[in-house]
Amino acid sequence: MEISSGETSKEVDERKRRRVSNLILILWIITMIINMVAYGMAEGAMREGELGHLRSYLLEYMNVLLVYIISFIAGFLLSALIFYSIVRYGGKAKLYILGGAFFMLSGIFDLVAAYYTYQMRSYMDYIAKNLPLIPYEDILGILHNLNENFAYYVNFYNVASVVAIGGAFLFFGINAIYLAYTLGKQLEQYIFTLHQTNELAEGPQIMMGDFEQRFRSAISYIKICGIFYVLSGLCDISVIIPGLEGFVTYGFFLFLIGMYFEQKGYKKLQSLQISAPGGFAELLY
Repeated sequence: MEISSGETSKEVDERKRRRVSNLILILWIITMIINMVAYGMAEGAMREGELGHLRSYLLEYMNVLLVYIISFIAGFLLSALIFYSIVRYGGKAKLYILGGAFFMLSGIFDLVAAYYTYQMRSYMDYIAKNLPLIPYEDILGILHNLNENFAYYVNFYNVASVVAIGGAFLFFGINAIYLAYTLGKQLEQYIFTLHQTNELAEGPQIMMGDFEQRFRSAISYIKICGIFYVLSGLCDISVIIPGLEGFVTYGFFLFLIGMYFEQKGYKKLQSLQISAPGGFAELLY
């Protein structure tokens, strides 16, 4: 690998990691915007259906499905980038990598959902183009087939994708809690060793007190982050339980709170020049 003058291999890796992080953030924002656009378009299509404008409804809904196809593909690319970033730059924490694998699984489900959405759109296109020639009874049969088959599979794989993301955050959360526990043990051992060797004079004691306080604060932030990630994962997984689908929204906000605490924890560790593996928030900054 060619490295420019004055730039170390570590700095090159960091620059590449930040590029991937920026791309992840951009794709994430684009995916959310696409989903909001699709939701608004779906409401417009439903109004056409309620008015009995079958052809207009089909054409409008075909546009909605096209946007959803783009959204599913963007979701796959986002999941693949997250998995790549975790494997390439996230250290060797097994739980963290396992969470990344669940993200990749979510992306695969998105890709399958995109395929079934495309098939569903093709059926609608056939109906719209041949509407005057298709008997009314056949139209009802085709629409029933869409709902019973393609719509079912699209919904199934979409739910599977959400559950996989929930599984990812369960592992991210458990990894963060375990990391906090490990760092706590390391701190206790370090303090014990210093006391045993009587290396703490009055001046160093004051410095050690500040170091310990900041270290414990970082550990606390990472532990809190882990708890929020676990709760976020459970909210996502609850989508499989009838009536609890709305908890996915709460899961998203819990994830944002968890990411905030994780970022604070890792920044404190960095200020103490302590390296810690894993950390989902690191993917986005």
